[in-house]
Amino acid sequence: MSKVFFITGAGSGIGRVTARELLLKGYLVFLTDYNESFLEDTCTNHLPSVIPEDKRQNYNWAQMNVCDEEQITNAIALCVEKFGGIDVLSQYMRSGIRMDNVPTSDFEKVLSVNLIGTYRVSQEAIPHLEKSPNGGVIINMSSCRATQQSKHGEAYAASKAGIEGLSMAMAVSLGPKIRVHVISPGMIDVRSERNGSLVPPPEKLRDDLNRDYQTEYASEWGTGTSKSLKEAHPVGRIGRGEDIARPRKSPSIMADSVTLHGRSYAIPRQPTVIICVDGFDPEYLTQGISDGIIPNLARFVQQGFHATVNSCMPSFTNPNNVSIITGQPPAVHGIAGNFFLDRETGKEKMIQNDSLLRGSTILEQMSKHGVRVAAITAKDKLRRILAHGLQTSNGDICFSSERAASCTLAENGIEDVEEWIGRKAPSQYSGDLSIYVLDTGIKLLKEKRAQLFYLTLSDYVQHKHAPGSPEANEFFITLDQRIGRLVALGATVAITGDHGMSSKSKDDGKPNILFLEDTLAEKWGSESARVICPITDPFVKHHGALGSFVRVYVKNSINLSDMIDFTKTLPHVEQVLDRKVAAEEYDMPVDREGDFVVISKKNAVIGSRKDEHDLSSIGDHPLRSHGGLSEQQVPLLLSRPVADVEGAKAKDDWRNYDVLDLALNW
Repeated sequence: MSKVFFITGAGSGIGRVTARELLLKGYLVFLTDYNESFLEDTCTNHLPSVIPEDKRQNYNWAQMNVCDEEQITNAIALCVEKFGGIDVLSQYMRSGIRMDNVPTSDFEKVLSVNLIGTYRVSQEAIPHLEKSPNGGVIINMSSCRATQQSKHGEAYAASKAGIEGLSMAMAVSLGPKIRVHVISPGMIDVRSERNGSLVPPPEKLRDDLNRDYQTEYASEWGTGTSKSLKEAHPVGRIGRGEDIARPRKSPSIMADSVTLHGRSYAIPRQPTVIICVDGFDPEYLTQGISDGIIPNLARFVQQGFHATVNSCMPSFTNPNNVSIITGQPPAVHGIAGNFFLDRETGKEKMIQNDSLLRGSTILEQMSKHGVRVAAITAKDKLRRILAHGLQTSNGDICFSSERAASCTLAENGIEDVEEWIGRKAPSQYSGDLSIYVLDTGIKLLKEKRAQLFYLTLSDYVQHKHAPGSPEANEFFITLDQRIGRLVALGATVAITGDHGMSSKSKDDGKPNILFLEDTLAEKWGSESARVICPITDPFVKHHGALGSFVRVYVKNSINLSDMIDFTKTLPHVEQVLDRKVAAEEYDMPVDREGDFVVISKKNAVIGSRKDEHDLSSIGDHPLRSHGGLSEQQVPLLLSRPVADVEGAKAKDDWRNYDVLDLALNW
């Protein structure tokens, strides 16, 4: 849905030019003016002759005196009734008098129109601007006469200087929920922009939206002005209305979508919450609905949208979270694990920032286009990746539950989180770490501090407890309640997972582990190969850094084919692929692959050397983990029905990284 612009002074001059430009671009415009004849002519004669027929329903109007509070209230109410709200308030107040031989009351009248009128309309519009999905925008029109004077401009100059001071104060008071801008144009000749204006043939205007038709068709433009006055302007001419209206294509005000990696994402028109439930195996959803313990998620399935989809390989946290926020597989964004071996340095590194990220993210692009973003993660290892390109100085927020106590405004866009949310950050090894993420998201939504939310959780519970267990049920009941609150607050909520979860134990309950580096060393000697476990991260107690996908780096390439053939014979193994085949098969970056990759069967995990894995931390619980093909499937859910039901059903290639596309475009 297009943005809604409420324009004062739209019956003539710059206000009329702005209304016309916006309508030609497909926006919704509500025009107001004190001069009823000018306004009626603009709306019933001028605009219908210029605006294509399919866009003529995009505007409405009302006569409005900015000195009459009742008329202001009625006009704004009518705009909200017609278009559902107000996103941008554009104010063009213009009144002036000579100072000599006029009473003070006339001076006060100019201030009442230009300055106090700006304040009156802003005050009435603020409650509606605060509801704008991306935060509202106020654009106030000042003038070069605020600082550069000519004779007999005292009242006008005082009012316009006042508008600049007022706008700066409003920006501080209303930000970041409402952004306030002020424009101070030089001399603009808009004599052709009133009753009887000459306009181009509609077909010409529609063919070329950038045509300077005031120059071509309005013979009055620029006449009667001195050569010296024209030369005093840097461009060597008097300004046109389009010079003011067209630069308003600023992305923070005008954009309807952002584009990244060839995919477009609509700017959210209402609060939109994306939740990545770490370890969201479809069985948790199926079991919870069957047991009747997750009514909100059940409604998503029954009344919204639901599909079971594949996550990316390897089915680990980092690759899939980055895929979700980029809308692409790891081959594009470059993050293919939590842990990797740097071939250039030979060093093993944990990925805890965005240094390996290739390209931008959807969150960054939304932020650049004026959407306030809140990205909250349970695990701090993800925070610096999610924060890529976000601007805390512009109202973006990014922090982790794990480090909630140490947030700062400069780095996180928020401070004193524990005091603000009303409780201490929980242990990193608890289900409450995820609930903390949701609680902070709910509070930010209540306070209207963001429009697009990305909330990504921890899989601590899922690593420990199978679907249907009392502990898993307790966690998902609480999760479902929080999701219900987000929906009740008016958000569109879309949910997916980064990976599933499988039992990795033998019949006797002991972990079913292949220590591959030890096994290869027995046959080819120690240090013949290095096995990297990409699941490795700062959170290891619940899985012992054991997953179902590893990368093998061979010291001597002579042994490569023999090692691959041998590894294929091992009973724990489902697939062995050389680096090029693996990268092509699973959309992974080939330059960051091992010499070959090994994927285990559903009931097994693969480690490197036994002495590198602390199994004591797993405790008495059967080992549950992920990373392989068996853990690729996750749910994809939306809180509302999609607009194109048949198209969504026909789409057979949904992935978890389509969740932002689903929430914003469908």
